[in-house]
Amino acid sequence: MSERQAIQILPMKSEHVSEVAQLHIEGIKEAFISSLGSRFVCHLYQAILESDKVFGFVAVRDGKVLGFISCAESAGVVYKVILRKKLFKLLWAYLPKILRLKSIRNLIETLFYPVRCQSDLPSAELLAIVVRQEARGLGLGRMLVEASSNEFRKRGVRAFKVIVDELFPSNDFYKRLCFKLVGKYRRHGDMHNTYVLEIKNKKAQIC
Repeated sequence: MSERQAIQILPMKSEHVSEVAQLHIEGIKEAFISSLGSRFVCHLYQAILESDKVFGFVAVRDGKVLGFISCAESAGVVYKVILRKKLFKLLWAYLPKILRLKSIRNLIETLFYPVRCQSDLPSAELLAIVVRQEARGLGLGRMLVEASSNEFRKRGVRAFKVIVDELFPSNDFYKRLCFKLVGKYRRHGDMHNTYVLEIKNKKAQIC
């Protein structure tokens, strides 16, 4: 059996949260959420899994999470659910950093950015995707995007967006999968590219 054949793409569950949170921090080091620490990120993923508007998948081999993807029908709804259900736990996890003015500003911007995004963009969004360094080159990123696209289709979603720092190498990944660059958005002081992938008929238009 090849390395790829031994990998399973499974729905993300609570049992995966710890590994997913660590992967998020290691794989998206420059992102604001990662700077808040593992306890905060664990609470965050546990909260979003409790929303029926959010879903995710993990790539697993021999019980180890090699990669993950998280998506939402609406990022705005997700953050409202998180604040309503996990506000105090998130604040407690965030407390050591809460006195930093820049962090407070970034947190507010993260929570309210869906409102500020272009209204003509899809509300559905790919929130995060990470594959372990040692598992790259096996096509796991594509497999995770395809699984998420199929789930979006089942939910009646016909297009979804992803927002990426314009300096990140992952821009090439989305272009290879035929995500269309539709605009730019300034977030946390840096320029980000906004991509959209359309879902037509029975599958997304992945190259």
